[in-house]
Amino acid sequence: MSKNRQVKPNQDKDVIHTVLMIVNPSPATIQLRNRIINQRNSKDRVGIVTEKPGTLNASSTTREIIFNVNLKNEPALSKLIQSQGFDTVYIDLKQANPDLMHNIMEAASGTQVNRVILALNDNDKPSDAQVNKATEIVKRSGIHYTIIRRAKLNRYDLISYQVVNNAQPVSDSSVSPSSVADLAYQIIEHPNLHSNVDLGIAQLPYK
Repeated sequence: MSKNRQVKPNQDKDVIHTVLMIVNPSPATIQLRNRIINQRNSKDRVGIVTEKPGTLNASSTTREIIFNVNLKNEPALSKLIQSQGFDTVYIDLKQANPDLMHNIMEAASGTQVNRVILALNDNDKPSDAQVNKATEIVKRSGIHYTIIRRAKLNRYDLISYQVVNNAQPVSDSSVSPSSVADLAYQIIEHPNLHSNVDLGIAQLPYK
C-alpha cells in the first residue's frame, strides 16, 4: 500500500461525486444512501457493496447500483473501484475487521479514490485491539480519511448532533441515524471538512 500518496480532494462545489458504500445495512446507511440519490440539483452517484450480499434492496433510481463483490477478493474490489470511477469510499461494517479493512484500503490505493470515511458503531470500542488495528490501516493508507465513532443509534428522526474531536465515542449518549448520515454527507460534499480526523458524534445535548 502506498504510504506517501495523498490525492487532494476536489473542492469544486459543482463536482459530481461517485460514492462507494461498503456497508452492513443499518438505519444510518440507508439514510445516507437516500440522502445521496434523492438530493435535488445533484448528479452524485452511489454504488453499494453489502457485507453480506442480498441484504439490501435496490432503489428505482439510475443513480444507484448494488454490486455483488466479495470483500475478501481484493483484486475484484479494486477492479470495481477503478472501472466505476469512485472518488469516495464510505465504510460502515457490522464490526471493525482489520483483514477486510486491509483489503478495502489496498483496493482503493493507487486509484482515483481521494476520500475514505470509516463509520464505527458503538460496539467498536477504542480499547479493542482489532478496532485499533483497523483504524490504523485507514490512517496509514495515504488517502484523506475521516473516522466517525458514533454513539448508540436511537430512533429519533431528526438532525441534531455535536462532533467531538477526541478519537472517542461519546459515552452515555445516543445519536439519530439522520444525524450520522448528515455528517457523512457533509464530508462527501465538502472534502476538506474533518480531513484526517478521528472524531465522535452524539445527539445534542450530550453529557
